[in-house]
Amino acid sequence: DCPVWREDNPEKDGEDGYARNIDVYSIVSYIAKKGSKVDIQLCRSLPNGEEETIGSHPVLDLLYSPNPEQGKMAFMEQALGFYALSGNSYTYLLAPDAGPNKGRPLEIYQLPSPWVEVIGGDYRTPVRGYQIYTYGNSQQVHFTLDEIIHTKAAQYLWGEGQEKYGMSPMRAAWYSVQTSNSGYTANKK
Repeated sequence: DCPVWREDNPEKDGEDGYARNIDVYSIVSYIAKKGSKVDIQLCRSLPNGEEETIGSHPVLDLLYSPNPEQGKMAFMEQALGFYALSGNSYTYLLAPDAGPNKGRPLEIYQLPSPWVEVIGGDYRTPVRGYQIYTYGNSQQVHFTLDEIIHTKAAQYLWGEGQEKYGMSPMRAAWYSVQTSNSGYTANKK
């Protein structure tokens, strides 16, 4: 008998990998929790080549208090967790469309990376925007390039749009994760 391997499915990686495999959960949680504790500093390069640390700035305020529901540690843990699972992190910059703060982000959120789709363009503009389906795929929300910061892992697979996304560590580890999950299932039986 040949083993049956599940097809690559980024939407299921979090469920079948992170939520059902203690090894994946432990590694991703460790990376995300440790990384979320890193102190963020803003520095300016001086003409003499030295750096000056800036103690107070609106960008720092936003990073340490990103939105009403999350502080810096929770926000960074989520960003690093999505990155560790999917190879992608999508930070949504919520900014007013008009008024004195037009275009200036007042809140930032992490979008769930497995459900974000990169909208491709042409060779001059490879990415035109982003979209996400919410509420059971019944609503489609579009984002402009100015609204999203896409952090992605290196991707060496090309074609069929793969180059628009970071390489998922879960994709590389999937045979090991499936083997481990099968072992747990067999042991339980």
